[in-house]
Amino acid sequence: MNILAFDIGGTFIKYGWIKDNGEIIKTSKVKTPRESLEDLLDVIENVYKESEVKVKGLTFSIPGIIDVEKGYIFNGGSLQYNNETYFASKVEERIKLPVTIENDARCAALAEIWHGKMNGIDAGIVMVLGTGVGGSLIKDGKLHKGRHLFSGEFSYMLTRDLKTYGLAACFGEQGSIVRLVERIGQAVGKSNIDGVQAFKYISEKDERVLPIYQSYLKDLALQIYNLQAIYDPTLICIGGGASKQDLLIDGIRSALTSLYDSIPVKMTRAKIERCKYSNDSNLIGAVYNFINLRGIKNGL
Repeated sequence: MNILAFDIGGTFIKYGWIKDNGEIIKTSKVKTPRESLEDLLDVIENVYKESEVKVKGLTFSIPGIIDVEKGYIFNGGSLQYNNETYFASKVEERIKLPVTIENDARCAALAEIWHGKMNGIDAGIVMVLGTGVGGSLIKDGKLHKGRHLFSGEFSYMLTRDLKTYGLAACFGEQGSIVRLVERIGQAVGKSNIDGVQAFKYISEKDERVLPIYQSYLKDLALQIYNLQAIYDPTLICIGGGASKQDLLIDGIRSALTSLYDSIPVKMTRAKIERCKYSNDSNLIGAVYNFINLRGIKNGL
């Protein structure tokens, strides 16, 4: 069984044709429409119609607070036009195939639970760095979603006074890779650099960008420490495209070590790993969600 999976981010939509064992056949990407839901549905329909691979359904990793059973998005996160939308039904109306949706960070966690580093882990945290900071808590080997489906919404964590700093008070702004890249671009006088270029400046130890990067890592480490103090996980996995960068993973570990060394009491130190599937985590997790919700139940 082949499934067409979409990972809808604030900047790009990554999509791929994936087998029901998690094997990726092919992937591609397109820019995310920012204006309306109809524009997004047009992109999805075009991708499906141009597909050369026959699929049994579509599945989505998408920002927001989501009821997976109803295919409903309460709050669209970085895509506010998805607020209060029966998203799965709208796609099904166009494509005439089964559709499932799940929060993007939870899809990353599902991939790690299925075939990745969270397989067999009793308590874990998956943190996805992208336009914002997505998160998932894993409890007894399953996603812990919370009473109001809000668990893991790390972007909403406030670390400063909201009236004084506005959105910059939210961890989603401080931990955003997109914002980090923008700040590095401003520092070097270039407005349209991408993540690869930004990390090249970092790897070259460019004095214009190192203070920005070090401040970013310090903010990240502080909130990882807070999450550890609250939940005490066995493992914390970092996901998102930037997680492929050894500089990022090593930088987080180093910043955490400095933080632990400054604490006057002895405590367990968080174990930090890169998500096994890196930038493909959301697609693979979305497929796992489809299999659980639609594939097995409907005998597809």
